[in-house]
Amino acid sequence: MDIAILVGAAILVALNLLFAWRAYTSRLRLSFSRRYHWLMASLIFGPIGYYAVQGFIPSELFCEE
Repeated sequence: MDIAILVGAAILVALNLLFAWRAYTSRLRLSFSRRYHWLMASLIFGPIGYYAVQGFIPSELFCEE
């Protein structure tokens, strides 16, 4: 298998894990189901899922961070 494909896949997986970790460790006070939804969207879609779900979170919660 081509090394460039393996490196690209590893970077993509690392990026998705990074955004899932950011959603998991966020200091926002969210219910378990909302945090789980944010975590799974971040894990599956990476930055797109992270910021898409973050757009649905009320902005008042981000003032505390």
